[in-house]
Amino acid sequence: MIARIPVAHLHGGEVTEGAFDEAIRHSITKMSHLHFTATEEYRRRVIQLGENPARVFNVGGLGIDNIKRLYSTEFQDKLKSVKNPYGEGGAAEKIKKNLKETDLSNILKKQFYDIEKHQFSDRITG
Repeated sequence: MIARIPVAHLHGGEVTEGAFDEAIRHSITKMSHLHFTATEEYRRRVIQLGENPARVFNVGGLGIDNIKRLYSTEFQDKLKSVKNPYGEGGAAEKIKKNLKETDLSNILKKQFYDIEKHQFSDRITG
């Protein structure tokens, strides 16, 4: 957005009940052009905020990648038996894959709701 550089939002759609930063999180979502969420629920929440579904990707939690890198094979084997809502890891690779597959030529075009016309319209941001 600033200097016409697309913004990617990591871990969007998450909520901290009663936290003072909820408005800041919401504005980061609105400023971002690409969204990488940790769960399908969070992906739906970002889309519900009006973001284009084609630019919202459920890639899983980035922390899972760190756990797999840091801990022993024995610990990782124990983790395999646990159902993790944040995915199975590989979020960084999924983000890179989605970035490569996303057409960035039109990325600065976002939809905004025009109150007077009661419809969505595309506008260039940045």
